[in-house]
Amino acid sequence: MILAIVAWQYSHATPIVWYRGIRRTVKTLEEMKANIMDMKNMTLRLPLEQAEALELVATVDGKPMSEEIREALMAHVDQRRKDPEFQDRLKRVMSENASALKRLTS
Repeated sequence: MILAIVAWQYSHATPIVWYRGIRRTVKTLEEMKANIMDMKNMTLRLPLEQAEALELVATVDGKPMSEEIREALMAHVDQRRKDPEFQDRLKRVMSENASALKRLTS
């Protein structure tokens, strides 16, 4: 059973979906279902100090903690994408994986 909370954004009369800490603006029920289904659940264990800092930042920003985490992860991934050393390692790993996959399919 999929459970989501739908609210209306007062300024634009647009439905807002909150599902597992994710806030999304949607136009149709089909779009709402698609947004909900493309997420993967994960467990994150944080030291108490980090968890308290995250909770404070999320509270001040008026966002769910999960949204703060997603934004931080995407910033980290974007930073890695711009790192030439990371890109070199990525190419090496992709090449090694391609070789392994080729051996498995032979």
